[in-house]
Amino acid sequence: GVTVHIIPLMLERGFAMVTIVATIAMIGPMQVAGRVVVSVFEKWLDFRKAGIISGIFLLLGFALLSMAQPDNNLNYLFPIFYGGSLGIITIVRALAVPELIGPEAYGALNGLLGLASSLALAATPVLISWVWLISQSYTAPLLLLSAIALGSLISFIIAVRR
Repeated sequence: GVTVHIIPLMLERGFAMVTIVATIAMIGPMQVAGRVVVSVFEKWLDFRKAGIISGIFLLLGFALLSMAQPDNNLNYLFPIFYGGSLGIITIVRALAVPELIGPEAYGALNGLLGLASSLALAATPVLISWVWLISQSYTAPLLLLSAIALGSLISFIIAVRR
């Protein structure tokens, strides 16, 4: 949802298009950086710790984006945490099923997780649009995304403790 709405969100806050493009362009490389960091530190960073870091990074990214203004450059910190989170969670998803449930039916379970993830990815831009229409500001959608991210982090922590 952020990817779809980041341009109007930043325009609403008064950012110049060149700054918006620079901010968006950083997200992909930060995803790669997140994956590299997890790979480099895999001896010390199991999927549980990586998942928690990913969730915290996502919350930090949303916080930075919500506070970003043209005069404070927080928009350039946002992709570090947001992109890093997306990169890390890719690895965590691949490792979580066999670690938590076992290798049996790995493909089917990952398929179900992928289906849920795809449905959420498809629905989120619409949900953000509805919240924006009601509030006429991107503050409310960012709060909603932060609440969802917090709920996801708490759910992950509960799941990996069992």
